[in-house]
Amino acid sequence: MTMPRLVGYKAKWNFSSRTGKIDVRLWIGTVSNPNQYTVATLQPQTPEEMSMVVDILRNEKPISYDSTTHDC
Repeated sequence: MTMPRLVGYKAKWNFSSRTGKIDVRLWIGTVSNPNQYTVATLQPQTPEEMSMVVDILRNEKPISYDSTTHDC
C-alpha cells in the first residue's frame, strides 16, 4: 500500500496563545478514482518546530504522509 501524497498545506501560528496548526491536504485517490483527498492536522509545539515543518513542506518534493503512524 502506498502512502497518501501531499498536494498542499495551510499553516497558522497564533502568537497570543503560542499554538500552531498545519493542515496538510493529501491525495488518497487511485488512477481509476483520482478525486479523493483527505486532510490531516499537525500541531507543532514551538515556533521552531513550526518553522522546521513548514520548511520541509515547502522545499521537499514529493512528500508522502501516513496519518495513522505520522510517518513521512
